[in-house]
Amino acid sequence: MNRFFILRKFICTLLAIIAVGIFMTSAGYAALSASGDVTPYPYKNWISTNMYIGFSDTGTLSITDGDTLTNYYVYVGFRSESNGSVTVDGVGSEWTVKIPGTYPLLHVGYQGHGTLSILNKGFVMTESASIGSEPGSSGIVTVNGEGSTWQNSGSISVGFSGTGLINILNGASVSISGVTYMEKLGKISFGGNDGTLTTGMLYTGAFQLSGTGTINTSGIVADEDIILNNSNSDTQTFQIDNVTINLNQDISNPLGVGYRGEGRLIIMSGVSVASSDGYLGYNSDATGTATVDGEGATWSVNDGYLHVGHNGSGTLLITNGGSMTNTYSAYLGHNLDTHGRVTVNGEGSTWNSGGLYVGETGTGILSVSDNGLVTSLAGYVGNNPNSNGTVTVDGEGSTWNSGILYVGHRSSGTLSVINSGSVISSAANLGYNADASGMVIVNGEASTWTANGSLNVGYNGNGTISITDGGSVTSTATKLGLNSDSIGVATIDGEGSTWNLFGINVGLNGAGTLSITNGGSLVQTSHKSSFSIGSQSGSVGAVTVNGEGSTCDGGLHLTIGYSGIGTLTLTEGGFVRANDVNIFSGSTLTVDTESFLNVGYYGRLKDGTIIEDDWRIGDISNEGTVRLVADTGVIPGIYTPMAYGTMAGAGIVQTLGGIWDAIDHTITVTDNVMAQGIGGATVTLDLAVNQRVLVTDADSGNSVDVGFLGTDTSVVITLAVGAVSDDDLDLLRGLLSGTSEKILSAWNFSTLNYTVSSDNPAYLSLDAYSTENLSNLTIWYLVDGAWAEYKASDLAFDGIDASFVATSLSAYAVTATILGDLDGDGILDEQDKCPNTPAGANVYDDGCIVIKGDLNNDKRIGLEDSQLGFKVITFQQNSADTSSDVNDDGKIDLKDTIYIIQHIKNESGE
Repeated sequence: MNRFFILRKFICTLLAIIAVGIFMTSAGYAALSASGDVTPYPYKNWISTNMYIGFSDTGTLSITDGDTLTNYYVYVGFRSESNGSVTVDGVGSEWTVKIPGTYPLLHVGYQGHGTLSILNKGFVMTESASIGSEPGSSGIVTVNGEGSTWQNSGSISVGFSGTGLINILNGASVSISGVTYMEKLGKISFGGNDGTLTTGMLYTGAFQLSGTGTINTSGIVADEDIILNNSNSDTQTFQIDNVTINLNQDISNPLGVGYRGEGRLIIMSGVSVASSDGYLGYNSDATGTATVDGEGATWSVNDGYLHVGHNGSGTLLITNGGSMTNTYSAYLGHNLDTHGRVTVNGEGSTWNSGGLYVGETGTGILSVSDNGLVTSLAGYVGNNPNSNGTVTVDGEGSTWNSGILYVGHRSSGTLSVINSGSVISSAANLGYNADASGMVIVNGEASTWTANGSLNVGYNGNGTISITDGGSVTSTATKLGLNSDSIGVATIDGEGSTWNLFGINVGLNGAGTLSITNGGSLVQTSHKSSFSIGSQSGSVGAVTVNGEGSTCDGGLHLTIGYSGIGTLTLTEGGFVRANDVNIFSGSTLTVDTESFLNVGYYGRLKDGTIIEDDWRIGDISNEGTVRLVADTGVIPGIYTPMAYGTMAGAGIVQTLGGIWDAIDHTITVTDNVMAQGIGGATVTLDLAVNQRVLVTDADSGNSVDVGFLGTDTSVVITLAVGAVSDDDLDLLRGLLSGTSEKILSAWNFSTLNYTVSSDNPAYLSLDAYSTENLSNLTIWYLVDGAWAEYKASDLAFDGIDASFVATSLSAYAVTATILGDLDGDGILDEQDKCPNTPAGANVYDDGCIVIKGDLNNDKRIGLEDSQLGFKVITFQQNSADTSSDVNDDGKIDLKDTIYIIQHIKNESGE
């Protein structure tokens, strides 16, 4: 024992001896008595500061026969080996643990074991209390008999870290003005005869209440079904075990379900309820579900926060015109390993939130569908490390209207806008922190996302945006790869898929990639906007415009490179327009003969009116490389892939597969040199006459195209194209082992009397046709006996050939991920979440079998389905008629309703 405790025990013992002397000379005060380890010793009408009943041993205190005692900071059972006991017995006997202007606290079982008994109309008043405070402690408070009372003007904790029990027996009453927290090892028992607990707020699990009694509360988070309908509004009477709960919800208190177990809250049509906070799934292993259903059904969380999955799992359904409002933030999946899901479904269904965190530290899912509306001051999808957030806005009229959006703030986040859904935000950042990953998918005709401020795809982390199948995005200043080490990837794919913006940087300080394919379009919303690719030192930017109808507006200035490295590639009919083009050293512009770069602008009057027939030619400044490409599929002839005024600068022009005329800005393409052989062939050609070679394998029919630089004078070279050896192919197969990637094509290339280099590149087109569904097309090359990925910034795939510029010759191969459908349900394995469904089964778009009766396609059968057309029994809590008690729990409640809905649907087969 250290010196402090030795000294303290000595002083306490001395005080006790002195107190005993006073007590013994005051025999008339015997109604107030103490024995054993009690410090300091009490006397009549005595007011004490700290008091210990059982400091380290056994101590008792009795207040009887109308005597009184006042303390603050009282410990009953202070140390781990101690036992403390207090009894307040009889009319007029009072114990007050409360002094004005202080913060008094009563511990019944602090580290040891403590009991408090209030008997025969005894009275105890406290400011705040803890019963079973520290690990290993235990505390019991017993209030027994009519007129026996405990009043607590603050809050109490029952079983804080130890074991706590309150017995309210035989008509006794306990009044707690603040909050009653039932901690993990806390219980309240009412015995066999009624007692009453009145509390401002109650947090309790169903198993923590027992006996026959009554609890009156103005707020609750519990494990029970709470149903608010037109007949009871925000007043509800229900039972947990045999304890009757009278809930009169107050706006200043929280409301929630799923405290330690399972609970459901239903707010029905025409009912409005308000609370300070909302909790669904409060503790770990708890599950809370709330439904706000029908026109006029409203839950308002005022001056507080909404937690859907606080430490457990939470679900909120806002359906059929219901409304949810929270003044401050809402958290879906608040803490680690939690799950929170919110669905806003149906016309008139709305959720108005302050900050909206979908995946705060856990997993969060938000679904907006069928004309649902969500409004938030800001949105965070995947907020903290280890979180995961997913938002889906699905269907015409379905909208999320937010302030600034962070998709992947410090973790992983995904936003999908599909089937004509709509998202509007003030600005947005995808992949905000260095370890974050954010993805936005805008898919389908009339699906839109409008970012009225700046849009950063890859802020410090990884960002991806995909605009497909007619989707549309509108933004102002846009950056892909904003800061160093960030990566921004954007795809605009499919006819009608459009990105409207005011200025864009692809690779500002980091890495940026933009692909415009299959008729997609990028449109500048002002003639003053510009387009930069690879802007700052260390940045890398790559833009590909591929396919007939694919267009890109370069705006006022199209800049390829500057202090970074930039590439712009136009293939297979891609189109780019810009007022002028600047290509900086180390950067490259590639245009094939089927595509077109139009440099110039329409004349404009002072009022901004465009003169459509006054086209003014612009210029190209070239300090880098311009590559003009004609692959072997191009018909011989003269092509004009670029329209411009002048091209100036120290850069070079490389023409692969033809001869460039710098005066007329044309490429002359001659016939292919054709060769065929077993596993390849060897070809000799003069680059002043022919620049293209097509080699076909006589056995397989596979082919490969090679295009070389045209020359003004005779340059005779020999090209050998052969099969890759089995040993080298086995090396590549070893790299792909364990994946679903497949080798589509592989060839070995070499030349005599000619060296392919960055100054003398070649254009390779490898046959990569497959009848299977492909993704992740990858080019590999063999160097020093090992395969490495060849990152071709100009890679183009037209469904048959994979084409790219090579700056050296060796073995090259094309691989791709094969997207199969092993179970034959029509859903590719990559998207199939239920991979073993029978072939031909009726499945959702994720491959899972459609549930009969799932009218709203949410993959479950619940109350919301019944409201869409199925019969549901009407029921009353604890009705005497138990004919509809389907689950045989002795009462008719929401569980029976849901159970019946399931059976109706299963039996109806609809």
